[in-house]
Amino acid sequence: MGRVLEWVQKYREKLRMEGMRPIQIWVPDTRHSGFAEECRRQSLLVKHDPLEK
Repeated sequence: MGRVLEWVQKYREKLRMEGMRPIQIWVPDTRHSGFAEECRRQSLLVKHDPLEK
């Protein structure tokens, strides 16, 4: 396990040297029961929006 940790640390340091930084983001959970329904709702809003024609 030590080799993996060492590799990850080196990889992250390389990215930092290239001007990158780690971030954490929150995204919708596609497994959530209401996800598909909300996607449909938003898609229909865009479909029927006259500004999107």
